[in-house]
Amino acid sequence: MQISYLSAQNKQVIDSIMNVLENTTDERAKVAILIDLSTEYSNNTPQEAEKYVKQALSLAKRINYKTGEAFSYWIMSQQAQSQADYPKASNYGHEALVLYIEIKDSSRIANSYFSLGALQAYQGNYLESIEFIKKSLVINEALGNLKGVSDCLNNIGVVYNFQGNHVKSIEYQEKSLKVCRELGDRRGVSIRLTNLGASYDELSNYSKALSCYEDAIEIKRELEDKNGISVCLNNMGEVYKDKGDYVEAIEYYEKSLKIDKELEDQAGISICLLNIGEIHFLQNDFLKASEYFNNSLKIANEIGDKRVIANNLNNIGKIFIKQKKYDLATNNFIESIELSEEMESKTEMATSFFYLGNVYIEQGKYNDAIEQYEMAYEIHEELGEEGNLATDNIKIGEAWYKMENYNNAIRFSTKGLNIAQKIGSKDNVSKASKVLSKSYARLMYFQKAYEYSVLYKETHDSIYTIESQKHISAIEHSFELERKQQEIELQNIKLEKQDAEINQQKIKQKALLGGLFSVLIIVVLVLIGNIRIRKAKDIITEQKEEIQVSNENLNNTNEELRVTLEMLSQQKELIEKTNKEITDSIHYAKYIQSAILPQNKKIERIFNDYFVMYKPKDIVSGDFYWTTKIDKKIVLAGADCTGHGVPGAFMSILGISLLNDIINKEGITKTDIVLNTLRIEIISALQQKSVLGEQLDGMDIGLCSIDFKKMTLQFSGANRPLYVIRSKDKEPIQSSNIMELGDSVLYEIKGDKMPIALYIKMVDFSLKEIKLHKGDCLYMFSDGFTDQFGGPNAKRYQSKKFKQLLLANCEKPMSEQKNKLENAFLSWKHNQEQIDDIMVVGFTV
Repeated sequence: MQISYLSAQNKQVIDSIMNVLENTTDERAKVAILIDLSTEYSNNTPQEAEKYVKQALSLAKRINYKTGEAFSYWIMSQQAQSQADYPKASNYGHEALVLYIEIKDSSRIANSYFSLGALQAYQGNYLESIEFIKKSLVINEALGNLKGVSDCLNNIGVVYNFQGNHVKSIEYQEKSLKVCRELGDRRGVSIRLTNLGASYDELSNYSKALSCYEDAIEIKRELEDKNGISVCLNNMGEVYKDKGDYVEAIEYYEKSLKIDKELEDQAGISICLLNIGEIHFLQNDFLKASEYFNNSLKIANEIGDKRVIANNLNNIGKIFIKQKKYDLATNNFIESIELSEEMESKTEMATSFFYLGNVYIEQGKYNDAIEQYEMAYEIHEELGEEGNLATDNIKIGEAWYKMENYNNAIRFSTKGLNIAQKIGSKDNVSKASKVLSKSYARLMYFQKAYEYSVLYKETHDSIYTIESQKHISAIEHSFELERKQQEIELQNIKLEKQDAEINQQKIKQKALLGGLFSVLIIVVLVLIGNIRIRKAKDIITEQKEEIQVSNENLNNTNEELRVTLEMLSQQKELIEKTNKEITDSIHYAKYIQSAILPQNKKIERIFNDYFVMYKPKDIVSGDFYWTTKIDKKIVLAGADCTGHGVPGAFMSILGISLLNDIINKEGITKTDIVLNTLRIEIISALQQKSVLGEQLDGMDIGLCSIDFKKMTLQFSGANRPLYVIRSKDKEPIQSSNIMELGDSVLYEIKGDKMPIALYIKMVDFSLKEIKLHKGDCLYMFSDGFTDQFGGPNAKRYQSKKFKQLLLANCEKPMSEQKNKLENAFLSWKHNQEQIDDIMVVGFTV
């Protein structure tokens, strides 16, 4: 359903880009456009994406355009990474890095090192990964890029976690978390909390791990980050599994799996299947466990995830032990050890040593088993993994019991029991108490044997009861039924969507024809007026020449003079009539423009306290404001089109028409995507073919998407900012310019420095996300107010004075603020001519 909708939408975007490509002569611009085309194809048609980016690379090489060549390699690396082809992605990434070093682009060099570090981590090359990321860290620190510094610290911590060095991982994650909180980066904070949770779980600090995950999920729900929520749910399942609470564990795994399947996240699905298989193994359902492990391994092999492959090899090896297929089990564990050594992953290596010990136990090779357990113990001790230390001690105790050395069995099992009770691991308490009960019985300490027997029964029953197994089966069954129902619903929705898309296309065609017809009428009226004016001017010029001739010829008769005066009188009447027709046409254009602007009643239904200051320079305006409500979100735009008067009005009508199509009809509310789409539609509608960098028709615009329920706002701007005024005691807005006055602070959230038009810079518009607070005042505006000449020295009003004016009146109702702005503008302008259209929109949250 969603994929087919995006494909239809992408086709419109792609057609527009192809049109721009065909009509562009600047070869550097063609490189950028080919890359844009590749990016549009990347999600649905990877082969087409690769074709166009390779065309961009070939063209960049031919014209010796190093920046375009480097960026092409960068895009090729990202596309290969999205297909999990990490070796190819690394090769392309290296090519991009070499070029960025050659052109001395420090920021891109840092990004390239960072990306290469991530790619090495995906391939299990952890030392190389850390080396690359640390190079990126040094450059980002030198550039003062705190966001880049935080990301580097985060990824270094993640790689240390993969290696099993959880203490080191926590050290870097805490540093990264601190920077994120300083930046007000909520998404970054949630990611760091998730990673910290994983490290605390490995160190058996279960309460700390769960606390981190719960805090992370709260933020991820605010950000609508489904993938992040899935990761946290899966990791919480891991914590409950480690605690021996399998019913809770399977419920969290299934919730995570449900989201991963919705997102078609193969890596996430593979991990969830592995973890669910582990629960079935612990419940002694080896057939079902084997099914999950093999399905997980198949996906891991397809995407090249070595870490999950090694984990599955160990898990399948465990099942071979239960089936007494010891040679197959040993082969699996050795293969996993080799893969772990290649990845330098100590955690998975220790796991393989441990299970090799289990093979030797089953074969009666108890000394060999103890040797393997001790190798695992050394790694777990180095990594500080208390849960695994408990298991190692218990298994060493079991091996001593098999060799009838009951004192050693008691010594090691007691150590394991103490750790298990400390960290709350039910499974290990059960296993340790079983060995202790049997050992004390062999030594004739029956009271002790009985006490540990009771402890064993209590903990074992709490984990392996029939009720708990039924509960696990019920949870799995309910999730499976839900998945089937969703598949049926998705098929029905897909059919409904196809019908809706056909109807939307018909409505869109009618709307466009209506809009074009209205614009055509105005154009015809203006052209007729211009023709008449030119004719009138020609006639006047001729008559003036005749008057001059008649004045020079003193012998002309009074009759000739009278005739000339009469003709002049007729021409005057013609000019007056022509001017009236033109003025009437423009007034009618104003009527049309006023009709398509949002009416007060509509705005009042959306905003309780607002104002609109709208002052066209001429009768009609090139500025416009627009708002709508869709999917419980309020979208508000404030735009400044090229020119003013009739040309600007044409652009405003086109802009409003396109916003209606993009937002109300296509249902797009993400502000960066809206502006990207609007730019493509404007370029296509105006058939812009000029060389990039020349002045072209278009618009500057600020666009907000507001969710009053969640109190969040998205903003994207094309050469226009958003002003937010709030009390000093409320949360500051990071990465914004500020001005303070009294108890209030004005935050300026800047837009991108490029217009909605063909331009030298054609990158995607950025998205700013802001947490709103009750009482916040928000403002969007054109540059007409701040550019107005006036005052004692006939200077521009400027942004600083405008900010001070807003701050001075921000506590007043919006209607009074409008009066203050209008009075200030008139006082400043005084006798000066208004130089541009003016539009200011303000509202209170």
